[in-house]
Amino acid sequence: MSSKSPITVILATAGAFFTGVAVGLLIAPKSGRENRDWLKSQALDVSDWVGQHSREAIHETEEKIKTIQHDVKQKIRENIPDLYEATSDVHLSEEELIEREHDRT
Repeated sequence: MSSKSPITVILATAGAFFTGVAVGLLIAPKSGRENRDWLKSQALDVSDWVGQHSREAIHETEEKIKTIQHDVKQKIRENIPDLYEATSDVHLSEEELIEREHDRT
């Protein structure tokens, strides 16, 4: 089973809404002014709905990113020894470090 992304759901819903509006306007027994007022009202409702769901999707994405970052940091801590302890016995002077750097290039 694959889950659809929140953006896909929002775009599909907005597309379905506008298709419904187009069909509704073609067969509506209302005057032009009534249709425009109704359309404005519906557009505001859809705008609010899309805004709310977009904010929710952004929040969910941010939370997932935070979880992934935490998990990566935790795995690094678990799987890589403390570099400070691993290199505590290495004592090089500044000249030796510069010399080693020059040898690499």
